[in-house]
Amino acid sequence: MHFKGLYFCDFTKVFDWKLSIEEIENKTRSKWERFYKLLRSLSGLILHLIYKYHTIEIHSRQDNKILFLYNPVRDRKDIMKLFLDVADTIENKQYDFIKWNIIKAFSLKRFYKMSLLCFTWGIVLLKQKYLFKQTILTLRILLEIKDKQDELEHLVNINKYQLLVVLYDAYPIDNYFSQLFKLNGIKTATLQHGVMLAPRKEIENNIDFAGLEFKNFISDYFLVWNQFTKNEAIKAGLDENKIKVLGIAKCLNSQSMEFGSKKVFGIILDGEYEKENNSIMIDIANIFAEKMNYGFIVRYHPNFKGNEYANRINNNHGKTCEKATSLIEFFNEISFCIISNSTVLFEILYWGGEVYHYSSLTPNDKFKDLNIPSFHTADELLNLFKTRNKKATFPEICGPKNIKERYRRFFKEIVCKVV
Repeated sequence: MHFKGLYFCDFTKVFDWKLSIEEIENKTRSKWERFYKLLRSLSGLILHLIYKYHTIEIHSRQDNKILFLYNPVRDRKDIMKLFLDVADTIENKQYDFIKWNIIKAFSLKRFYKMSLLCFTWGIVLLKQKYLFKQTILTLRILLEIKDKQDELEHLVNINKYQLLVVLYDAYPIDNYFSQLFKLNGIKTATLQHGVMLAPRKEIENNIDFAGLEFKNFISDYFLVWNQFTKNEAIKAGLDENKIKVLGIAKCLNSQSMEFGSKKVFGIILDGEYEKENNSIMIDIANIFAEKMNYGFIVRYHPNFKGNEYANRINNNHGKTCEKATSLIEFFNEISFCIISNSTVLFEILYWGGEVYHYSSLTPNDKFKDLNIPSFHTADELLNLFKTRNKKATFPEICGPKNIKERYRRFFKEIVCKVV
């Protein structure tokens, strides 16, 4: 496929992340929900046709050879911190940083140009036999790409760079610009920002197990946290030589975590796609707290409001963690933690904390193949708590300890190799 005004690239990969998620989520929607979602997608396309929604923020120096191109993720400050922490490993901060900010601007000239382009793009998609809903979704992606490409080309000389780093090259915008930079002979790298798994064919209707980050990997290098992620990437078919284990980026520039000594433990709840584990973990926590005379604190996934399970928590022992509480502050309040599928498992083990993994005993357990302290029932947790070897280490999960040096060395070697 070729779209007027855009560069030749593999648009199947550009679109796949969005279309795959839509296909998976559509299977569980009612007819009314599908119709409502279609109307929202159509209105979103019309608004993006009328208005420009993005503007570029550039931090640049003439002699910098590495560009970090950041596409915001749902206003997640922790994700942007991770991205900048990785960038700051570069010696003397010799990198350029570009971020897309949200605006809402109207231009009659742009509206006319984009309308003509949308018409030609729609014909291309029609010839490729895209469904109506797929066409709406892809046209919106193309509009966003075109706006960002125009601004980037107008303000930035991309040919000065030797390496482009994006957060998540499975995402349409990052995927397109990774391909664009590669067309110009520039090396590209993408980061790990959470748990990433090879596709599990026995699991349907769950985005977390679709392996989209590996399926749509397009960069020259995948900078992963640990051997666990590397193994998953290889299972998904990635070239081992493109995978670089550099350490858990979330632990960069964070102070050593101190765990409390009080008789209080924590629960890290799962996100939307494994939320069925949350009620069970809270029920087990209620039983454990009652039998062992412990208190506990429940920490919600960032995408939850923070009150969804309030009625399930035994208020004699448990309470909810405030959303504004940092992970470090949370750890200071607890002596150990219960986790099922959260990325926080990696961070706790990296800092030497005590953690017990709730396993659903189903393929939906992200960490089912790891040799870590696991339980399924309250009795199993009680027994594990009394007998576990608390000095055990988990190198497959923790990854290398010299994280900053490993990232710095990677960036230095890439620039030196290209020179």
